[in-house]
Amino acid sequence: MKLLSGVLVGRVLMSIIFILSGLYKFITPQMLLAPMKMNGIPASGTLLYASAILELVGGSMLLIGRRTPVAALLLFLWMVPVTLLMHAIPGGQLNRVEVLKNLAIMGGLLVLADSSKYRLTNSSEGNPKI
Repeated sequence: MKLLSGVLVGRVLMSIIFILSGLYKFITPQMLLAPMKMNGIPASGTLLYASAILELVGGSMLLIGRRTPVAALLLFLWMVPVTLLMHAIPGGQLNRVEVLKNLAIMGGLLVLADSSKYRLTNSSEGNPKI
C-alpha cells in the first residue's frame, strides 16, 4: 500500500508545478514573453497561452487522476521543446539547474505515464486502489 500512496502523493505534487505555472502565465504574461522573444520563439503570445492551457488542463488531470497516462505523456512531450528552446542555452548555472529540474520532472511524468494501474478507483477489476 505504501507504493500506491507514494504514486498518489507524487502525482498530486507534480500537478502543483503545472497548475501554478499555467496560472502564472496568465497572471504575468509580459515577464514570460520577453525571454521567449529573446530566444527567437515565433508566435510567442499564442504559444504562451497555449502552454498555459496545456499546463492547467494537464496538471488538473494529474491532480484528479483523470486519464493520468495521457496527461503525463502530453506534458512530457510538451516539456521536450520547452527545455531545449528555453533552458538548454549556454549561459550559466541557472540554465543548467532549469534543464536538470525539467529532466527530473520529465522522468516523473514518464513514470506516471507508465503507472496507469495505480489510480484512484472504486472498481474491483484488479486495479490497486489508492
